[in-house]
Amino acid sequence: MSLYLITTETLYYDKYDYEYGHEHGFYPVIEKNNYSSEKIVISFLYNKFYNSWVQINNINISGLDQHTGFILLTNMNKKYNLNCVSIKNTHYSNIYPRSKY
Repeated sequence: MSLYLITTETLYYDKYDYEYGHEHGFYPVIEKNNYSSEKIVISFLYNKFYNSWVQINNINISGLDQHTGFILLTNMNKKYNLNCVSIKNTHYSNIYPRSKY
């Protein structure tokens, strides 16, 4: 197994909402929702210490809904036959699953 495991994922976000509602955060989704959806490619690095995928580039993700988070985590784990339990953003905050506190 390689020393560094990196995966690149294509997600979508609402361009209008991001440009005019940016103070609420950045919440990309797995599927293109509407005509104003924009594609964004985000890379994640496997972190063995946290048993997590950690975002390493692009706009810092504020959170993922349950549907997006589950599918994204499942897809990334399948690529390398891993069993990571979470996804973290560039600040190492859990974006899936979200902490209850």
